[in-house]
Amino acid sequence: MNKRFARTAATVLATAMVAACGGGGGDGGDAAAEKSPVGFWNGTTSTGLTASVAVLPNGSTWAAYAGGSTLGFVNGNVNGAATDFNLTSGTITQGTISTDATTKQSITSRVSAGGQTVTFTGSYDASFEQTPSLAALAGTFAGVGPSAGTTVTVGANGAVTGTDAGCTFTGTATPRTDANAFNLTLTFGPAPCALPGLSGSGIAVYDSTARSLLAAAVNSARTAGAIFIGTKR
Repeated sequence: MNKRFARTAATVLATAMVAACGGGGGDGGDAAAEKSPVGFWNGTTSTGLTASVAVLPNGSTWAAYAGGSTLGFVNGNVNGAATDFNLTSGTITQGTISTDATTKQSITSRVSAGGQTVTFTGSYDASFEQTPSLAALAGTFAGVGPSAGTTVTVGANGAVTGTDAGCTFTGTATPRTDANAFNLTLTFGPAPCALPGLSGSGIAVYDSTARSLLAAAVNSARTAGAIFIGTKR
């Protein structure tokens, strides 16, 4: 990936991150509840990258990172196995995530993969507690996917269509009931798609204030993945 592409990705990701709104911690409840990592988190990594992290109530974790000449995402369990999809180098590395958090305040996660440990420190984003709306999400987004010229359109019924350098893909976005996010399915067409024939699932997060969309999906074997970061036209 060229540096201009990476800078575009980093800029779009920074735009997609809403200002962190610190909520209150526990009020004397049990210790486990006071240390819940569930939520949206915005911050930086120990390697100087901008990152946005979503930890869902079932522990599923999605973390997009960008900066300099680097773009990628991590998918795994909040305290368990994880896969790092580095789109800059084209490498996919297995590893683990370990997490410490103060409910609705701060989080520290360590991703260990490929002999390296990277630490993420972030603040809570209260937009996690809002209700996802297909009506609000619907529209056309331009941004960074397999290339810097990816376009994604979401219909009012959740139908997803996209184009990227001659590649077309389709999918669906379905509102979750436990977080301000959408379950996402994607299927890529044949070549020249970078991931020809790939079918995958993941999540999409829409920030109605910044009009930004952050989405990622992986195949069932976790041997391929795709990310999109864009803003609504």
